[in-house]
Order: sequence, then structure tokens, then C-alpha cells
Amino acid sequence: DRAALLVGRRADGPPPSPMVCACHGVTAAAIAASGAADVTGVGAATRAGTGCGSCRPEIASLLAREAT
Repeated sequence: DRAALLVGRRADGPPPSPMVCACHGVTAAAIAASGAADVTGVGAATRAGTGCGSCRPEIASLLAREAT
């Protein structure tokens, strides 16, 4: 348990998902789970990309990686 904590992992599961949208606190896992096919759809489902918009390229990149 201590070793997992020291490397930034939870002892009882996988490491936390990286934060993609800081404005609305949306993680990469939440974006993947949204089922949206485009950045606008992700925004509608999770609010990611609807604040300052700086995460929109990262959201598009995540969606492109999932599509392949």
C-alpha cells in the first residue's frame, strides 16, 4: 500500500485519470465514458471544453485516439 502511494497510485485500483478540463474538473476517463463522437458532444455531455476552451485540442486528440 505504501509503495503504491509513493508512486501516485491508489492501493485499491488503477491510477487516477489525468485532468483534461481544469475549468470543469473533467478527466480523460470521463471524456471516454461520455460516448461523444466530437468535441461539441463531449461539451454537451461533460461540460469539458465549454469554459476557456484551451482543452478542446486535447479533447479532439483523445477522441481521435479512441476512434482508431
